[in-house]
Amino acid sequence: MLNKIKTSNSDRGFTIVELLIVIVVIAILASITIVAYNGIQGRARASAAQSAAASLDKKAEIYNVENGQYPATTSVITGTGTQNSVTTALTSSWYAGGAFTVVAGTVATTSGMHTGIAAPTDPKTLYYTNASTTTGGCIWWYDYGAATPTWKSMQVGPATCLATPPVGSANSLASVAL
Repeated sequence: MLNKIKTSNSDRGFTIVELLIVIVVIAILASITIVAYNGIQGRARASAAQSAAASLDKKAEIYNVENGQYPATTSVITGTGTQNSVTTALTSSWYAGGAFTVVAGTVATTSGMHTGIAAPTDPKTLYYTNASTTTGGCIWWYDYGAATPTWKSMQVGPATCLATPPVGSANSLASVAL
């Protein structure tokens, strides 16, 4: 009889219900981890974009202090432009570097975006418009970390920024990837 009790205890394993409960718990933990990771990634991209915008703003302000005018386009401080006989060199204190592209009239559309401007794939891609060489302009970055990703802006000088980057306006819209 004692032999029979040992045998029945050693033959016992997990039931299907117990295994399913373990699998469900693991799935719940995995989904929580994935959601948390995506949120962290979005906030990191937003932080990188905001940091790049602040850097570009500082370069535009340095350009204004040294030359008495704000840059008319991003190319003026990325090393590919000249404005009123001031040419940017790699050694210029306002040199921002990066790849410059004119994007006025862009036709790409992304859901939730300002019509005509797609969300940049690189969070360090910024958009800049110039109000004038005396009042500065606006820098836009895309905030991937917001609950609903959206455009954010930063003033360069005393200029007033619109809620979203203008498309097809008289102001030149340009992007620069820092």
